[in-house]
This record gives sequence, structure tokens and C-alpha cells, in this order.
Amino acid sequence: MIDAVQQTARLLSPELYRRGRILLAPPSAHSSCWRVFGGGLSAEVHEHEEDDVCSYVLKGPDGKTLRQGVTDNLASALRVAADLLYDLSDGDYQAVA
Repeated sequence: MIDAVQQTARLLSPELYRRGRILLAPPSAHSSCWRVFGGGLSAEVHEHEEDDVCSYVLKGPDGKTLRQGVTDNLASALRVAADLLYDLSDGDYQAVA
């Protein structure tokens, strides 16, 4: 099920990505994780306070997992997720969208 933030992000992220921007959504009533969108790809970043780590999962346009990992804090997890969005789309905005 796609919530309103995800629907909006899927419409906006290719255009924002062309301008060198990504869309970042904080946790909400519909999603307990941070979400990063850009160029048709998305990432989910979860904080695991009990373990003092954050995990990230990068997903393709079809929702399949492309990359995943763990970092020691939220800032680095968000940064890694954003970097992966840029690296995997490699400037080919139409192919990624």
C-alpha cells in the first residue's frame, strides 16, 4: 500500500533529481522510517535505538531491494542512502524513472 507521501515522491523525485535534489520524508503516521527519494529510486532508513544502529534499504522502481546496510547513526545512514541513489542512477534519469 502506497501512502500519500510515497505517491507524491514518485511524481516529484525524477524532476527534483534532474536539478540535483532529492526528497527526504521523516517518519510519519503512515511510516515509521525515514524515506529518501530520487531519480525513481527510494530508500528506507530505520533507527534501531535498542542496538544504537541505523539500517538502510535502497529499492528500485519495482520495489525490489538493490542495496542494504547498517551504520552507527542516522546522519550517516541518510547520507549513504542519498549517495547510493546518485551512484546507482548514474545520471540516466529517464532509465531510472
